[in-house]
Amino acid sequence: MSDPASLLGEAETAALAPARSARDAWLAAMPAVAIVLLVALTGALLYVLAQDEAERAKVRLLSDALWVEQTLRFQLSTDEDMVRRLALDAGSGDMPAATVLDRARLHVANNPEVLAIAWFGADAVSSAWCRACRPRPASRRRCAGCSA
Repeated sequence: MSDPASLLGEAETAALAPARSARDAWLAAMPAVAIVLLVALTGALLYVLAQDEAERAKVRLLSDALWVEQTLRFQLSTDEDMVRRLALDAGSGDMPAATVLDRARLHVANNPEVLAIAWFGADAVSSAWCRACRPRPASRRRCAGCSA
């Protein structure tokens, strides 16, 4: 077969030359355009994935903070109930003072969030416990083992 351009006249070939050169330019630019589009889409995908991961981290941090708050509230309410029961037992007179003091000492020893318990009697004399010492005598305002 012969070349289609040889079948046409010179005038017709000249008329097709600008159309062919524009089409050839587009065809030559297609690989570069495809590569640019591929890079842009990859960058957009990475951006969306990074935003999604940041949002997930934010939600995870928020749920962890809420869990910590709930745990602290529960532990503090448990400690409050224990101290309330201790006060009721001490005030009722049904339990010996030594038992009440032993329970207070045990509560302070077993719960690191409780720093001290002070017990004020009817005569305004107190006994107190902290982590570093034994019960304080009424005549001493400071612990023997610490600066509390």
